[in-house]
Amino acid sequence: MLLQIDVNSEETLYTQLANQIRYGIAKGYLQPDDPLPSVRNLASELGINMHTVSKAYNKLKEEGIIIVNRSKGVRISSSVLADRRTGYETVLEEKIRQLVSQSICNGIGEKRFLGMVKNVFTEMRSET
Repeated sequence: MLLQIDVNSEETLYTQLANQIRYGIAKGYLQPDDPLPSVRNLASELGINMHTVSKAYNKLKEEGIIIVNRSKGVRISSSVLADRRTGYETVLEEKIRQLVSQSICNGIGEKRFLGMVKNVFTEMRSET
């Protein structure tokens, strides 16, 4: 999986990185127990600060998506695709609320929004 950072994006670099790792998991590019580069190696590869990578990894660790182990390094959690996180639906619903709010503010109605969500699900499932 090739990770790319857009320094001109309004989205923070650590958020871009965390989102791309989540996307890689959703697409099947990253599987449970797959290793990720060390903070230092990934920062060097992407040409960004180690603290930025560390912040992204910490966020993913808090979410239970990755495991950081001194002897085994950084890995995708073995339970990442399982229905395992109590309260995850609540977190997801909050993110959906934010997207729906943004859509309403930009004149995108329910039917169009749901169509966009369906298209994204279809796209992600067909590319794997």
